[in-house]
Amino acid sequence: MSELEHPNAARVRELVGALQRGALETVIGSYTEDAVYRVGGNNLVSGNFHGRQEMTEFFVKLGELTGGPLKIELTDVMADDHHAVLFWSLFAERQGKSLDASGTMAFKINDEGKFTESWFLSSDQRAYDEFYS
Repeated sequence: MSELEHPNAARVRELVGALQRGALETVIGSYTEDAVYRVGGNNLVSGNFHGRQEMTEFFVKLGELTGGPLKIELTDVMADDHHAVLFWSLFAERQGKSLDASGTMAFKINDEGKFTESWFLSSDQRAYDEFYS
């Protein structure tokens, strides 16, 4: 974190680091107990996941489908006191298919620095849906 970076931007960077390492407990722990994790589309991993248990199930399923942690890269992040936006790129493989994608993830953040809601959005939803179908 640079001296000028907002603390919530640093929190998002820490989240991405945990995703890259496959540190599921750290990822889930960065959300409130009643958080909502939203994944757009019409595929095997799309939906609204309410609470830490459903989010854990989502990430376990995602790992099973792709054979482990996603290869996700943070390309930029912006944040203020209650929101953050992450710009990402990722690469994943499954069943002879590959996905090379980019998109955004938006977050609501409470006063304690926990994520209360997030939206995972792909720039090419059709390709994302096909990959996870």
